[in-house]
Amino acid sequence: MWRLAILWTLFFTSAAIAAEQEASASTPARVGNRTAVIEFSAIGGAKPTALTTVSTESIALSDLAKSLLRTGKLDLNSPGISKLSDDRYRLTVSLPIPNDGDPLPPDTTPPVARIRQCPVYPFKLMEANVTGGAVIRLSIDEKAHLQKVELVSASHPEFGPVAVQAVGKWVYAKPAMKSGKPVSVSMLQLITFEFDGGKQAPLLWQIAPEPHLPEFIVMTSPQDKPATVGETGSK
Repeated sequence: MWRLAILWTLFFTSAAIAAEQEASASTPARVGNRTAVIEFSAIGGAKPTALTTVSTESIALSDLAKSLLRTGKLDLNSPGISKLSDDRYRLTVSLPIPNDGDPLPPDTTPPVARIRQCPVYPFKLMEANVTGGAVIRLSIDEKAHLQKVELVSASHPEFGPVAVQAVGKWVYAKPAMKSGKPVSVSMLQLITFEFDGGKQAPLLWQIAPEPHLPEFIVMTSPQDKPATVGETGSK
């Protein structure tokens, strides 16, 4: 099981997700980490106030940490919380990221997509209100041609095939550039499946491993049935 270094609440969330994870990586998986540091005030046992993000490597992670503090699921005795002054405290949380690598070097820009077909939300999972995601590895050559697409991991067996099928039809307008010259790259693509205005995917499927392309979110409504797509930047 993946272990959370500090925050036990996130530990159990992560372990439950990892238990469902289907990995098909051709090379041994590397585990990285994303960290968030939150400072807050708490006077006389009252609920935390004046929550401030000191630093974060993932907005999703820091937002979840703040939510746990606000709802009382974390208290001053929880792991990862240290006292700074009479009424000021700091929470440090670290989340392991499976299949993580190194980000692109500063002198390298990622490929630019021209056409990105939306994966179809599996009907049975939509009916069952199941969210999650899949991580796909893409090999893109110096001419911006997609050479290889393979499944790295998926939260549910049905998410992987639909993600691979759709991503395999993507078209890139520009290749990766290193110091102004086109180069071949191997990148990771996170596909997140969740409900529009409703249930979000588990945290592990909101944070892309490196080196990653912009996240792609497949949103659907249990009432409307048809799938729609949204896009986010790096997290």
